Amino acid sequence: MNSKGHLVASSQKTFVETLILDCATFSLGKPVLERYGYLKPIPINRQARGRDMPYFVVINEQGPAWDEKRSMRDQKGWDEHAVFMEALADEHFVVLGGPLKYLKHRAMLVLDAPNEVVLRKRLAEDPWMRTGVLRNIELYPWEVLLGKLT
Repeated sequence: MNSKGHLVASSQKTFVETLILDCATFSLGKPVLERYGYLKPIPINRQARGRDMPYFVVINEQGPAWDEKRSMRDQKGWDEHAVFMEALADEHFVVLGGPLKYLKHRAMLVLDAPNEVVLRKRLAEDPWMRTGVLRNIELYPWEVLLGKLT
């Protein structure tokens, strides 16, 4: 980031710059950022740091049954959704999760799943997914290179 607060292409970015790029990806779209050299594809190494499987990052967004007049915790089925998500966290299937600041309600999850099929099946069991309060909009395999999620 330069002194005026604009993102600049660099091979070494701080955590904050990386986080801003991640947020910009959702706002501007990946093609815009790739065009200006901010995003470069990184091959996924499934054997990284002794892990046989990647983590996954999932972005969920409000679905057609989301009530704009209600807060997140006041949505229909909140208690059932919260119990379901807590159970996934207790099983260490959900490693991290929570809402994102965005125009619409969105949430990000970091999941420890053996593969995408298992991940999608488990998330489809969420009461909010079944009733249309939430929907999956993005899913990425994620290789953790810095820090630890254990």
